[in-house]
Amino acid sequence: PIVINGNELRKNPRSVLIETCKQLDLSYTDEMLSWPAGPKPIDGVWASA
Repeated sequence: PIVINGNELRKNPRSVLIETCKQLDLSYTDEMLSWPAGPKPIDGVWASA
């Protein structure tokens, strides 16, 4: 299994995501580091603000 250290992810998100993507054979993009704020329909019951 792939284990991601939350502390390391907070300190160095880009490097952690790049390495995780390599392990999962996925392409990394800088868009993975940010996203629009606010609830989304896919969030279901967890979307409440």
